[in-house]
Amino acid sequence: MPRPKKTREEIVLMRERILDCANAILQEEGPEGMSSRAIAERLGMAHMSLYTYFVNQRDILQTLSQREWTRNRAQIDLIVANLSPDTVIPVVQRVLQYMTTYAVENPNMYKLAWISPHMGFESHEENLARLQEVAQHFSAVVGFGIDSGVLIRRDPLVAAMTALTMVNSPFFLYYSGKIPSMSICKVIADEMYASALQYLGATDPITH
Repeated sequence: MPRPKKTREEIVLMRERILDCANAILQEEGPEGMSSRAIAERLGMAHMSLYTYFVNQRDILQTLSQREWTRNRAQIDLIVANLSPDTVIPVVQRVLQYMTTYAVENPNMYKLAWISPHMGFESHEENLARLQEVAQHFSAVVGFGIDSGVLIRRDPLVAAMTALTMVNSPFFLYYSGKIPSMSICKVIADEMYASALQYLGATDPITH
């Protein structure tokens, strides 16, 4: 007798289990330890059964990354929900702080997304498109601050990309092996954060 078809709810739940497992392996072992066989083994299922839910390993990693970005976007949306001329500066500060905190607390996801996307699922063009999406999202906040007369008048997209580059560059260098320790990276990151705020004109009041 053939097995009954899984319901849509069962498929969605199993996809989430697979993604949660993939994320756990990524956090524990890094991109190098990620494989569809490792996921299947940890879940106690046949390797080929994964492909009932995903096309291939690339599909798993791509979906995982998109889920992570969606969650990050939701967190940033919460930060900017009360955006007004009076809150521009603290909102800009909190967005940049959130991004640097994420880089520290989620090293392997950060590396997979930004340092070694080719190890997971993305081409250079896809990675660049995602970077531009992040910049466009932040540029809307920066543009509002500029139009409100709070931030220094610059091209909003250029200003957003410059600030994001400043706060992320220490982590790019550290996770690429160019900075010898996380402690040094954090000191540099604090300096770059302060410089990014000064560049945008978001230094009053200063919060850390």
